[in-house]
This record gives sequence, structure tokens and C-alpha cells, in this order.
Amino acid sequence: MIESRPGAIRNGEGQMEPVIALTEVTAELGGRPVLRGIDLTVAPGEAVALLGANGSGKSTAVRTAIGQVPATGGERTLFGTPVRRFRDWRRVGYVPQRSTAAGGVPATVREVVSAGRLARRGLRPLGRADRAAVDRALGLVGMAERAGDSVNALSGGQHQRVLIARALATEPELLIMDEPLAGVDLASQRVLAGTLRALLREGTAVLLVLHELGPLEPLIDRAVVLAHGRVERTIDQPGRAAKGDAGAAAEGCPAGLPESHPCHPADESEPSAEAELQTGIL
Repeated sequence: MIESRPGAIRNGEGQMEPVIALTEVTAELGGRPVLRGIDLTVAPGEAVALLGANGSGKSTAVRTAIGQVPATGGERTLFGTPVRRFRDWRRVGYVPQRSTAAGGVPATVREVVSAGRLARRGLRPLGRADRAAVDRALGLVGMAERAGDSVNALSGGQHQRVLIARALATEPELLIMDEPLAGVDLASQRVLAGTLRALLREGTAVLLVLHELGPLEPLIDRAVVLAHGRVERTIDQPGRAAKGDAGAAAEGCPAGLPESHPCHPADESEPSAEAELQTGIL
């Protein structure tokens, strides 16, 4: 059982409120409907994966959930608070698609990860607790030994680990990652799986945008499949479901996905493995 974190919001029945709750949410990009009535919840300590083909609305859904894309209808809450009134952003860690990262000023790995503390410290100098949080984040993603290196000397998979460490340095209660497996090597994927396992044990909620579950499959509590801006189906414990469908498991897809809806569509272009690392705050 996941224990409540200090300050967890409970409803009138004593149950923990969802960390994320979307109810009949709609959204548009450039005047074109992208989300067409999405329902989604993520509970404390739960790992939820959004799956779907290119253009299904996965990235827009997470960006709408945290207010980066305005909703045209429906209700959105973070930690029980309507998104439009939510201000406690230190509780949220967000790792965007690496294709959105832009080059920044020269910086070391530690400097980039330390930027994650800005949500808690502002522009004040880092204190002992801040440095400890940065050290822990670096250790979780296996980058402690590269802390003093320039980010320009890193591989694509190491870039992604640094982005994740920056989000973890905030010590979030909710971690959102958009395509964390795209363009990274198998070793980095395994490090990510180990990192998420540790966070889930602590009660952190995790929302992932993925095209395939890969090494994260055993950690996922629910897979939510989107198609054309709607929830097509929800699969509980997809790792267990896949054991009942050898063909789906062989393809890295949970059982229950329609044949016409591959986990990793051929027309989806992945970010370059050598994308530059954004050194500022997200």
C-alpha cells in the first residue's frame, strides 16, 4: 500500500485526491481540435502511461494537464486545485520531449541539475538541503561521476538523464515525462526504469508519454491508449496483460491494443539522439 505523503489532499471520505484529474477536457492547437473529451486520473504513487499513434493527443494531454495548453472545455485539477489557480509548481517535475530542447549557455551537469532547485529557492544561493537534493538526483540517474563535466560532452542518453535529474532535484510529488525513451541507449533506459522504481516506492506519482512500454512495462499500473484525441481504452497492469498475449509482448506492446494501432507507428519520427540540452529552467 502507498502511504500518504505529508500534506496529501484528502476528500471528505478520507481518500487521497488524485494528483491529476482531467474530466471531459477538450483542447485545440491552431484552431484544430486535438483533445475531444479526455478523462484521466493519476493517483499518488501510481505510474500511468499514455500510449497512442502520432497525432493521437498524448503530448497535448500532458501539457494541458499542467496548464501549458489552455483547455477549451472540461475540468482540470492538480492536487485537488483547479489548474488555473494552482501555484505550488515545486510539487511538479516535468521533462518535455527532447525534440523541444534548445541549446543554452555552456554549463556543467551539476549546474543544469541545480537549476531544478529554482522552483523552491528562487534566485537565492543554494543551501545544504539544495545541494543534497542535487546530489541525490544525480545519483538516481547514474550521473554523479559526470557532475563536473560539460553537458556538451554527453551522449544523447546522458543528456536525457540530466534532464530527468533536473526535474528530480525539485523533489516533486508528480513527475511527468514526455517520450523519455526516445533516442536513448538501452543502458539509459534501464537506469530510467531503476529511477522510476525508487520514486514509486516513495509515493511519487508518474505520468509518462510513450510509444512503447519497453523496460518500463513492469512498473506501469495503467496504460491509457489515445486515438484521435479520445481515450480509446485503458489497460490495468499491462505487464501482466502482456503475459497472456505472446505476440503483443514480443512487439513490446501490452495485450489489448488493436492491431491497427501499433505501439510504435512507423510514421513517428524520433528526436535525434544528439539533441542539444536546454540548460535553463523548463
